[in-house]
Amino acid sequence: MARAGWSKLIPTESWPQGATAFRIDAYSEFMPPPRVGWRPYGPVRVNPNLFSPDDPFGWKVHEFDEALELQPGLHQIAKDLMIRLKRLQDGNPDTGLPRHISQNNPYYPPELASADLQNDRCVLLLPLALSRTQDDKGRVRWTLFGNSEQGPGKAFWRSFFTAPGVEAPPEFGIGFFCRLLHAVYGEKAADADGLHRAGLRIVPEDQPDFPFWSEGELPSWATQFLVRDDEPSDVVKYVVTFRQFGRLPAPVRERYLSGRLALLPFPGSLVFWGVERARLVYQQLPLALQIPLLANVDRHESPIGIRVPQAGVLHQPTAEQPTYTSAAGHLRNTYKRTHRWEKILRDQDQVELVGKEASLVNVLFSIIPDDLGLYGKPMARNVQIWTRRPEVLLDGPHASPADIKRAMRTIQAGGVFGYRFFFPAMRVGKHEVYWHRPLVAYQAHLANEIWNESVPGWNKRQKRGGLQRSRRSPHGAAIPEVAPFLQLAGHVRVPSDPRRTIYNTDGQIFSDAGVPCVLFMENYDINRTGYHDTHDTMENIDLDYGAAVCAITIEAVARAAHSKDSPL
Repeated sequence: MARAGWSKLIPTESWPQGATAFRIDAYSEFMPPPRVGWRPYGPVRVNPNLFSPDDPFGWKVHEFDEALELQPGLHQIAKDLMIRLKRLQDGNPDTGLPRHISQNNPYYPPELASADLQNDRCVLLLPLALSRTQDDKGRVRWTLFGNSEQGPGKAFWRSFFTAPGVEAPPEFGIGFFCRLLHAVYGEKAADADGLHRAGLRIVPEDQPDFPFWSEGELPSWATQFLVRDDEPSDVVKYVVTFRQFGRLPAPVRERYLSGRLALLPFPGSLVFWGVERARLVYQQLPLALQIPLLANVDRHESPIGIRVPQAGVLHQPTAEQPTYTSAAGHLRNTYKRTHRWEKILRDQDQVELVGKEASLVNVLFSIIPDDLGLYGKPMARNVQIWTRRPEVLLDGPHASPADIKRAMRTIQAGGVFGYRFFFPAMRVGKHEVYWHRPLVAYQAHLANEIWNESVPGWNKRQKRGGLQRSRRSPHGAAIPEVAPFLQLAGHVRVPSDPRRTIYNTDGQIFSDAGVPCVLFMENYDINRTGYHDTHDTMENIDLDYGAAVCAITIEAVARAAHSKDSPL
């Protein structure tokens, strides 16, 4: 019987054979991939906790992984991307995405780049490439490799199938879009007919840039939502499509640019699949199409959340280019190196606790004892580097000592290079395995995110640089000292949220009467001293914290006031 599904990944009995058939790489060379599902030695080679014979296309994900890594990790990634894409949406690519990402990009043509997109709700339906990797403590972690190299739409539409040719129940996909339109636009569709009346339509990709980007056949329930030429354009209000903007039907483009139609996902979010430099590097590195999104997410090593390896731009000064500036924040010339003998608990973030900032060039190539310390190691075998032309300079996991020396000499000569740390993905036998999981997000507490993104830069300015956290005023007449701005953790709680707190406030009477009302408040302790009592005085007010709350409130109200009422 022909093997199917995960069983095709399991090696035959003839592999491995011989004393040298299965190589075990030393940790001193580079961090190897975790081996899952099957092991070459031992009495039980196939892991029943991962693979089940009665589900040949299933891959079991533990509920702890979902709760502790994947869900918080997807939220963390969405926040980073939303900030950058929102600034792209605001018409300021220099502070959101690197200029080379949005320039000459078929997914972000001049027609789109020059338009006013402020009222787009910035819905993301981004397929991510995830896998499990091993860190230097031996912890096996879900890890972000970037945007799916399988294209912008394939993984999204495949997520409505449970196996090749086997659809999930129709209510799964229909329910998803009902919830999405309700959360983002307030629509109250409850079934397929309701979605159709609300104006939901689909434009599939018919000319993928690569053959392996083909979306395949859509689930059968989706065919009723396909855009028809004989349908009045004004009944179409939401279009789900992963096509390049310039290849969309002219009425769809015109109505979107005039604010009369919403595109799902936000077309600017598809720029990661149109980066010319990544496509050129892909000719030498098969997974290089993942890189654009990874470079726009901050490094994350905490066991809570998804691991995000560092990626960005390395600048080695030359006489012709002594400095390099990147308003988008992608210049990352340093790296916090960690090692396996650091004394931390299993659930602690090693980078936050013990990681020390060091020159990236030294981290990659230096064998000087003062650079390595007792337990450090050169990390060149866990990195991929390319030039600005672009040409691959180093593919660390497959590099020889000669390749590493050649790359080191090139970098020491100076220039600007792109890179990503690359920790090998989990393997079943000889096969690397990736999970292409869609990230779904939309614009919410944006004012808070913009504030937090801006705080580090503000605090480096001369007036606040190097200052310590402020102290409370001793009395009402004392002018507070200048202090660094604070970053805050914000949450949006809609009327249906049981944790909402507009009740028992002055806003309740307006809300009950139907007046749109938003309450901005801190997460306070109602039993604390100084809350609605005689100690509620200036000396008990945290002014820099209050300034942050006020700034976020002003930004949010201003955005709401200037946002046109949605015609949808």
